[in-house]
Amino acid sequence: ANNRKWQDAVEKEVSALIQHQCFDFKPPGFKPPSDFQYCRLHFVYHVKNDLRYKARLVCNGSQVDPRGLSTRSTVVKTVSVRLLDVIAAAQNLEVLTGDIGNAFIQAHTKEKIYTRCGSEFGPHAGSIAVIVRALYGLTTSAERFRTLFADYLRDMGFVPTRYDRDVWMRLRE
Repeated sequence: ANNRKWQDAVEKEVSALIQHQCFDFKPPGFKPPSDFQYCRLHFVYHVKNDLRYKARLVCNGSQVDPRGLSTRSTVVKTVSVRLLDVIAAAQNLEVLTGDIGNAFIQAHTKEKIYTRCGSEFGPHAGSIAVIVRALYGLTTSAERFRTLFADYLRDMGFVPTRYDRDVWMRLRE
């Protein structure tokens, strides 16, 4: 199409992952310890509703054996969201929502994996990258992020409810 929209999207994604220190770059001849697994990376491409081009670098998690690691992550129940909407409306409360950009990579991974960097990594092309953050595509990434976020909420004084452990509350004055 005579434009650089996809190339720019790839550069933006790789640069964000490097900025968030998702990789521990090693020289091309580096031999990882025997308990590390190789995982291929690939891009998933998407044109957003506002016509922005998005490229997401993901792990091929089906290649990684997660034995011994927790892969289960819960999410808030639909009925809980509906009930909270009813309560907010009855109390004339404002409902706010938010988004955490590059959410999963805020957490560290417990998986011991590495990959070989392709040309999209610029000066790191050809090097070995040990993956240290919870990249999309890994089977433990959702659980790692949920645990990180739950710890953050606890540190702010929130506690999960008994009915739905993904609904958090904190008493206020």
